[in-house]
Amino acid sequence: MAEPVRKCRRCGREVPAGELSKRGLCPSCVLESVQEAVRQLREHRGPVYEKWRKAWEAANERRITSIIEYKKLHRGEKPLPELWEVRREREERHAAQAE
Repeated sequence: MAEPVRKCRRCGREVPAGELSKRGLCPSCVLESVQEAVRQLREHRGPVYEKWRKAWEAANERRITSIIEYKKLHRGEKPLPELWEVRREREERHAAQAE
């Protein structure tokens, strides 16, 4: 039995369904997409780079905040309330799972 044929979402070319990516792109369009993403990351401009930069900044901010909170705890200072609540809720969930 022949494999069903589907159209690429970007170029519209018909290819066997097994060759399409999860996003519905043919192999040549996937290659073009990856090359474009790499180009944007190298040039530090474009939507792919902006998305990466925002995610990196958010992760870095969380890391710095957790380091500050750790140092405050060891100096005996009270941590920020929202982080303290998140940690307490996490500890409660872990304790409930252990029971």
